[in-house]
Amino acid sequence: MHIHHHPKSGVPISGLRLGPSFRIRLEATDVFNSSSGEWQVCPVPGATIEPGCETIWIRPHASLSRDAEQMLMQLVSAHETYVRDPGGSTPEGTVFQELVTFGYVVEVGEHGAFMLTSVGRELGKAK
Repeated sequence: MHIHHHPKSGVPISGLRLGPSFRIRLEATDVFNSSSGEWQVCPVPGATIEPGCETIWIRPHASLSRDAEQMLMQLVSAHETYVRDPGGSTPEGTVFQELVTFGYVVEVGEHGAFMLTSVGRELGKAK
């Protein structure tokens, strides 16, 4: 579980920051940093976070598994731009899919290559 602070007011909230990804569907309980200085609930459940979105989206009370945190730190420390999915049926593939679920890696191109997002890099460095 991570504690995030609203950039304008400093109001804390616990949860996972969501990265930009067309695979993530915002949930009704997700919150964003509104200009009022408060965390406000998602007004459009089911929408996606598009690349380049500067809004901070948090999924309250969500957390990564220890294995996913370690994999993310390894990817960031290796300074890799592109990574490959180790395969969904393997333990590593299951952990990798957790990183995809929260938008920390996104698929690019048609050949199964993935790229770390800026939010994934930020979280991987913070550990």
